[in-house]
Amino acid sequence: MSDQVAADDFAMRFAEYWSHPTVEGLRAILRDDVRLVAPLTPTTESLDEAGQTFAGMFELIPDLTAQVHRWGPHPDGCFIEFTLSGTLNGEPVAWRAVDSFVLDDQGMAAERVSFFDPTPLLAQAGGAAV
Repeated sequence: MSDQVAADDFAMRFAEYWSHPTVEGLRAILRDDVRLVAPLTPTTESLDEAGQTFAGMFELIPDLTAQVHRWGPHPDGCFIEFTLSGTLNGEPVAWRAVDSFVLDDQGMAAERVSFFDPTPLLAQAGGAAV
């Protein structure tokens, strides 16, 4: 599979996941031994740990969804640019992110490093870590 085809396939599954995200749905895009790195959350080293982190996120922002803007391949996987949005402490919140994914031969994410400015979240959460 070419880098572009793999990126396109993963980005479509990523967008589908984020249209109605659930902890269980993570299995459609992440490997069991996935490593996730992002601001405001601990680095996770497994799908179970990732699920715990996402469960906490969904508890704080129960209507969290994402809109994918663009994506592209890199030698180990793909980049995806998107906006996350939902309701935090009774007020709308949104932030842009770029995630870099390392994909395995089956098109599943082995690693994700997320890049975003956490200021909107921290301001709305009163400075507490999300």
